[in-house]
Amino acid sequence: MNFLEICKKYNDKIAVVFENKSLCYGELDFQSSKIAEQLKKLGVKKNDNVAIKLSQNINYISAIFGIWKVGAAYVPLGVNTPFERAQKICDDCKVSAIIDENFLTEAEKLHPLG
Repeated sequence: MNFLEICKKYNDKIAVVFENKSLCYGELDFQSSKIAEQLKKLGVKKNDNVAIKLSQNINYISAIFGIWKVGAAYVPLGVNTPFERAQKICDDCKVSAIIDENFLTEAEKLHPLG
C-alpha cells in the first residue's frame, strides 16, 4: 500500500503524534498536499532538493510528506543554523525552495483549512 492508499483506508486514524498534538491520516494527507501545491507553484519538481527550516513539530512531518509528493528530497536545516552556514548548505545541495514558518503561512493562505 502506498501513502495515499493508507490515508484513504485509515482516514480518521491517528498517523502522527508529537508532544500534545496529533494528526490523523486524512489531515496529514491534506496538509502535505497544501505544501506540495505551494512547492509546485514555486517551480519545485521531481528530483529537486527542498530545505526544511522548521523547529521539530507536527508541521515538520507534513513538510516531509509534501516534499515527497512532489518527488523531491528534503534537506534538514536547524532553525538556529547561522545564515552563512544555511546558505552554504543550500548552495551545495542546489536547494530549489526552503520550507519555513513563512512558507507554511503562505500555503495556509492559499489553501485554507475547511
